[in-house]
Amino acid sequence: MISGINWRSIVLCLLCFFMGRVCLFESFYTLAVAYLAVMFHEKMVRRWCSLLCALGILSVGVMNVSVIKYLGVILLITSLREVMQLIKSEFNLRNQMIIVSISMGLIDIMNFFFLEISVYKIIVFVLEIAITLGLMNVLDIAIEVMRENKKVVLNDFQFVSIVFLLSICLCGMIDFYIDVPIVNRIYLKDILVFVITIGIAYMGGIGKGVVASTIISSILVIIGYMPASFIGIYLFAVLIGGLFNYLERLGVVFAMFLGLLLGFALFNDKIIDWTILSAYIIGAVFSLIIPKHYFGMVGWFDDGMEMDESYHLFRVQGIITEKLKRFAIIFDKLGKDFQTIPLKNIKLDVKHMNEIIEEAGESLCKNCSMCEFCWKDYIEDTY
Repeated sequence: MISGINWRSIVLCLLCFFMGRVCLFESFYTLAVAYLAVMFHEKMVRRWCSLLCALGILSVGVMNVSVIKYLGVILLITSLREVMQLIKSEFNLRNQMIIVSISMGLIDIMNFFFLEISVYKIIVFVLEIAITLGLMNVLDIAIEVMRENKKVVLNDFQFVSIVFLLSICLCGMIDFYIDVPIVNRIYLKDILVFVITIGIAYMGGIGKGVVASTIISSILVIIGYMPASFIGIYLFAVLIGGLFNYLERLGVVFAMFLGLLLGFALFNDKIIDWTILSAYIIGAVFSLIIPKHYFGMVGWFDDGMEMDESYHLFRVQGIITEKLKRFAIIFDKLGKDFQTIPLKNIKLDVKHMNEIIEEAGESLCKNCSMCEFCWKDYIEDTY
């Protein structure tokens, strides 16, 4: 039973709850709507995400016009999706964008009947829809990587999308903490921030680590969790840690600890934030316990730590699969070309045979790394 559970879908649904808890500028739950909009691939996932997203918004404990507005948007999106399900329409990103635009537009127009309309509100309404559609494009890339459990090296846009998604989910955990003596409170969000940044600095090296740290800390500043000076503290810690990723995880953990202390000295008037430091220590312990391949995520990085044999095979398998797909397309095209040959010419002469061989060689071998080997060194055997 356990092996048959689609754990990735469950995790993606749970993230919807934390997305619903993120409120921008005290009145916009735009991120929750954008995330819900891109979770359209499976029927049960769509329904669970709608429920968890609404529960996430309600869990904040605030009930005002903005909350009612976004609950209405979620209800309308869910209803339109159910209609699409009944008429057996195809679900894709484009029609989900249309659904989101219609849902947000109708709810905002209804608001205009009850609230005073102004040019400023119309501009905000149009901008929010535009921003939501843009966020959908960004989040859809991250969802695709996680849903398909990709183990190939991520390009820059995929990597930024994944980090952005994780950052927003961390913001939804802002109220989760544990009480401890002396330090007072340690926030779960801070622990996970350091687990993620240590892992990226270790697997991806200094470049990926700095990008991830900048995105995560900037978003925490935007939601008002910490002052802007802490961007420098987090960045400095990851910068020092990434320099020592050749010393394996223990070296990265120790270097980031020193970088964090130096960051407090440089950017926080030499005042140590014990809540952050305690969270780092706990996060460092968890980072050392986690398997070295980080549950398969090591395959996302091409530099940093050296991949073990099993994940190297995963990467090779992905490359071979892509090549086989390309060959299949070419052979399909070649088969269709054969079907166009008239029956009277079923007996091919030497000229036609040469043309077929040359066309096949041109189509299949032009971009192959073994082309020179086959068509120069062993041309007779290949021909």
